[in-house]
Amino acid sequence: MFKRRELQELRTYVSDDEAEKLHLPIVILVNADIEGTLTGLVEGELEAVVIKRLLNIKAPIENRSEKLFLYKPQLYELMSRFSTIFQIAITIDQGASDNYRSPVS
Repeated sequence: MFKRRELQELRTYVSDDEAEKLHLPIVILVNADIEGTLTGLVEGELEAVVIKRLLNIKAPIENRSEKLFLYKPQLYELMSRFSTIFQIAITIDQGASDNYRSPVS
């Protein structure tokens, strides 16, 4: 269920054509690595464009990647402004998980 206020605010950042194509919720992949860094990844081009507008990110022209990397302060801002529009999906790097041993054997 999406909050009406969030949908209305989001709508001010997207065109009619983009609104037709945008799928909600927007999923942000976060890698749960052992070092404790928190970096989010948005893989969709349209989703990345919308997030750049929401966060007022000015990307260089040569950086037209479909992927967008987000850092902890940016993730916090998105989640505090749009708690129902964005979903965090935690991923685990298989290589990192091989080095971790469960305390319960």
